[in-house]
Amino acid sequence: MMRVRRSLALPTLLVAALALAACTTVPESEAPADECVPASSPTAVPGGAADAVTVSGAFGSAVQVEMPTPLRADRVQVATEGGGQGSSITPHGVFEANVTLVNGADGAELVPYGPIARNANGDSRPVSMTSVVASAPGLASSIACARTGQRIVAALSGAAYFGEQPAAQLGLTDTTVVAVVDVTRVYPSAAWGTVLPPEEGFPAVVTAPDGQPGASMPNQAPPLELRTSVRVSGLGREIEAGDLVTMQVSVFGWESGHYLGSTWDESNAVMQIDVPSEPGEDQLYGAAAQLAGHRVGSQIIIVVPADQAQRYSGPISSYLTRGQTVVLVVDVLASDGRETR
Repeated sequence: MMRVRRSLALPTLLVAALALAACTTVPESEAPADECVPASSPTAVPGGAADAVTVSGAFGSAVQVEMPTPLRADRVQVATEGGGQGSSITPHGVFEANVTLVNGADGAELVPYGPIARNANGDSRPVSMTSVVASAPGLASSIACARTGQRIVAALSGAAYFGEQPAAQLGLTDTTVVAVVDVTRVYPSAAWGTVLPPEEGFPAVVTAPDGQPGASMPNQAPPLELRTSVRVSGLGREIEAGDLVTMQVSVFGWESGHYLGSTWDESNAVMQIDVPSEPGEDQLYGAAAQLAGHRVGSQIIIVVPADQAQRYSGPISSYLTRGQTVVLVVDVLASDGRETR
């Protein structure tokens, strides 16, 4: 469930940024790999104890880990296999990966090889770097700037991997932990494409440097029917009914002008939704069918009238008050057809 946070949606001064319409936006994940700047702490360094670890097994499959024991690492030390391709895992990036954890003291397996995050079916699902920083800061440091197809071997203390308090609860504070991470997919971190002029009668949306949107509501009554507007026209494939769409979603209240919650927040999960052929219950207030026909990379503003927001479930639906019109700002990161899943 998405947690709610109430605050002003958009500083007034940012409205001036709307003058930048008709330019092209490029997310931080799409910068050249050698320009990627890791923002997580502690900073990882190459080599050291990580070079003493031998990993066998095909990429994306269960691995065997061998090392001299006891292994000690006094900081986050990493070894990287493969050059990788595509987007980099940036501070606000979204990715999928498999991981196994091994106790450096005796070589015992702590966590079996498998996805970092799983969906309801047990399959791998995307996770945001912000949520990984919050739950496993050392893991975030180890994979910062990694790309699809790379295997990262990291050696670090349990306190560095999990954080001081969780590591103490696990009895791993001073124990060296070895993590083997296969980065299976890195998504663009935000919408990318051509920024279009704002459409009259819709909220004004601007984005922070990390890509997260804010919104300012127009001084008029909310619409009584579902409406959509494209702020960023994406450059990827066209979304079709039946596709699995991966997206970041920010939620605002029209009447209050408040920011209500977002998948960008560290405590919330990146959304994946099957696009239906017609409106219905879809975990997006019955609005997911509106995504069909748009392109991957688009940022789409969806205004859901109050009666529809009450009728269907969606992000933070349990927090909505009756009569509240919902504004969704959707960054489409990927769309996978049935044949590619």
